[in-house]
Amino acid sequence: MTVHQEWVFLGVMICTGVYIGISTDTFRHTIMPLLRNALLYRFLFVLYWLCQTAIVYYILYKMNNGILRFYFLLAVFLGYSAYIVFVQTFYMKCLQCMMHIVRFIWRAIYILVVKPITYILYFCMRCLLYVYNFLKKCMYKVWFKLFGQRLQRLKRFILRKNSNIITILCRFYSTIYTKLIVKWKR
Repeated sequence: MTVHQEWVFLGVMICTGVYIGISTDTFRHTIMPLLRNALLYRFLFVLYWLCQTAIVYYILYKMNNGILRFYFLLAVFLGYSAYIVFVQTFYMKCLQCMMHIVRFIWRAIYILVVKPITYILYFCMRCLLYVYNFLKKCMYKVWFKLFGQRLQRLKRFILRKNSNIITILCRFYSTIYTKLIVKWKR
């Protein structure tokens, strides 16, 4: 490897450090606030750093055939610290601005698309419910006119013949209910 290639590779590793700083801040300020579960938070954090390590090693492999030298790691740390010192405040302001724009677009889509669809679906459901209730009342009136007197006679017959059984069942279930209430209160 020539000196020119070493300097190019050193510059690439510094840029990789800057990339790691940018992606870390983006990850921390966009994904992490959405997570409430600590286990999922840790899992995604480890997965994130594994992906970053794979990306850095891939760059290292493409540029230097995977040969890792100590000053390349120092170049990555130099790039990360340069990002922290020089670029982080500007990038965070840009990121916050982008997040506000994305939130505004999301709210606009929600208000202009999702809410009208929900109102239309709600209106359709109310109309269907109204039609259903209307048909139910009409059918009940027709059913009662056709079979109402026979049903009333059948009801009276069942109550006359089985009123004793119904009374016994009501007492039985009332007793069970009161015993359960007493046990639950203890």
